Amino acid sequence: MLHVTRDQASTVFVQWSVSTELVLQVKIFCLVIGVMEEQRVVYCKDLLLMGQDERFGENIITGDETWCLAYDPATKPQSAEWVGQNSPKPKKQRFQKSRVKTMLIFFFDAESALHREFVPEGQKVNAEFYVGVLDRLLKRIRQVRTANFQSSEWYLLHDNVPSHNDATLKKFLANRNVAVLHHPPYWPDLAPAVYFLFPKFKFPLKGRHFQTVEEIQCAVTRELNNISKTAFLEGMKKLKKRTNKCIDQGGMYSEE
Repeated sequence: MLHVTRDQASTVFVQWSVSTELVLQVKIFCLVIGVMEEQRVVYCKDLLLMGQDERFGENIITGDETWCLAYDPATKPQSAEWVGQNSPKPKKQRFQKSRVKTMLIFFFDAESALHREFVPEGQKVNAEFYVGVLDRLLKRIRQVRTANFQSSEWYLLHDNVPSHNDATLKKFLANRNVAVLHHPPYWPDLAPAVYFLFPKFKFPLKGRHFQTVEEIQCAVTRELNNISKTAFLEGMKKLKKRTNKCIDQGGMYSEE
């Protein structure tokens, strides 16, 4: 007869409990991923209904906020040094991302930049502040996109973080007849600001050191001003390609 001590039985029970809990967690995770992928497919199909021709995306105004750092480490290709075959490898200093930073809020469409502003130091980007940002954006649209503003034939695309989803903000946009595209957060592959704009102006700044917030803002502004109209158009055109790819892949996330 097999004799099992109380300690052995307890160990087996604990292992079984942990395994069962792990399997349950995996099942829940897979279920959540499946739901998210279904949501992504639904969102992409709705987005494609806005336009099936070559002008897709031209009636979208999109934007987001991002941190701009006093120092952002260079990528490996940027920091690579050529050395001779018999030369010693160069020593590289390791730097961490700087704590000195400033937040940029930027909006654009397929033609060009529309509105940008740096968040004052210490200011939280809450619903109240974001309403002010959108009010300034709408005034800018009225100046440079008069036809669109008067006809309201354009869509605002921003993510669904709490400050963008507040009841006060929704009321503000509804009172001004602004149509908003539903875009849940953390979908960077379908956000033009994330896959196009931010890398476009941040990459040239990697590896550079800035001493003050004012220096960061000046450097960021110069890089933003260097982005061509063609680049904005191509950035928005990629949204349709990424949308179709998301549908074809059943909602799976994709870097490209």
